[in-house]
Amino acid sequence: MKDNDKFIQEFEMALLWESGSDRETLSKKTGIGIRTIQKFINDYIQSANDTVSYSKKLKAYIANEAFIPRLINDDPESYLQYCLGERLQQSLLQKEQSMTSPRFPIEDIQSLTTSNVDDRIMDTLVQAINTQSQICGTYVAKKGTRSDIILSPHSIALARNRYHARAYYHKYDRYSDFVVGRFESIRIYSLPQQGVNADNDTEWQTFDDLVFELNPELTHEEIDSFRMEWNLPAQSNQKIIRTRRALAKYVRQEMEKTAIGTAHQTWIYKEDK
Repeated sequence: MKDNDKFIQEFEMALLWESGSDRETLSKKTGIGIRTIQKFINDYIQSANDTVSYSKKLKAYIANEAFIPRLINDDPESYLQYCLGERLQQSLLQKEQSMTSPRFPIEDIQSLTTSNVDDRIMDTLVQAINTQSQICGTYVAKKGTRSDIILSPHSIALARNRYHARAYYHKYDRYSDFVVGRFESIRIYSLPQQGVNADNDTEWQTFDDLVFELNPELTHEEIDSFRMEWNLPAQSNQKIIRTRRALAKYVRQEMEKTAIGTAHQTWIYKEDK
């Protein structure tokens, strides 16, 4: 990301949701020098049509209600997702490099309940996907049978609290999902660019709109509370989720779970729209 875009992203997040910011804070978050930051701020204010100004009282640059961001999405849920991603990113850093305080207080329970994966297995998968290489490995099925397989992995999906590798299965000439935690061993099997990519994975490249409806067996009070929880329009009982066709089964499994505190599942799958 270019320095100017990095600055705009941080500045607009501060203006929209963080009560503004000063140049020192922006410099620290972006790693850009103070003088350059001040130039970026001046240029931004000049193009912001009087919607951004400096508050002597707050000692920060702030935006008024007419402010419209140029680069980032103004949906607050996107901001929460960014903050969550920023927190998860800390696991990539060595402890002494991690942030002492998060940008925003948000926690991810899924990261605590996701199954652990052998680092060597995941490292090899990442390498194979990034270099478009084939892998050879031993895979353990649900019944405990072991098979030696040759795959061309192209993507990783996190579903049902475990990682899945989407890959071309050479033996059967098809694309399938493989639970990463069930690989007993794998190794790179080909030179880079000799694996099969995702271009012909029709189920991966195709997106469907899955239609779910609040379970009519729920009480009126439960339906009203779930309608509020999911921010549905008034009197609407439907939620449409757009997903890759290859991942639709995982979306359905998540949506069709029984809600905590009720005797029935929350959502009933209706159809692909």
